[in-house]
Amino acid sequence: MARLRIVELPAQHNGDEMTTPFVVVLDQIGEFSPFNSSAGVESFGATARAWGARGALVTTDTVELADELPVAEPFDLVAEGGHRFVAVPKHDGALRCSVCGITRVDWVTRRDVPTCESVLRTKGLG
Repeated sequence: MARLRIVELPAQHNGDEMTTPFVVVLDQIGEFSPFNSSAGVESFGATARAWGARGALVTTDTVELADELPVAEPFDLVAEGGHRFVAVPKHDGALRCSVCGITRVDWVTRRDVPTCESVLRTKGLG
């Protein structure tokens, strides 16, 4: 049976505005599905774009998504400033500091919060 899923892409920041682009994945379609044709794929792609998707993937194969894969052990990376970045696949998939909660993307782009202590202070917790 076919599966329809939304896959969020990395957030985009434009000034104060943030958007989360996404793609639509339709996998495990049957050989005789109306989507298993170029016209069906084009139609589905147009529908996905109408929903606001950046694109669509239509396939008879099974698409494995990272947040659906079993995680044997949590990824752990100790970074400058004492941050301990761990993968949180069920939350949002971002590498997030287990001490202060800042994402690795925010830490790299916002050099005004280089340490866990400074992040906790801005949250009123330090």
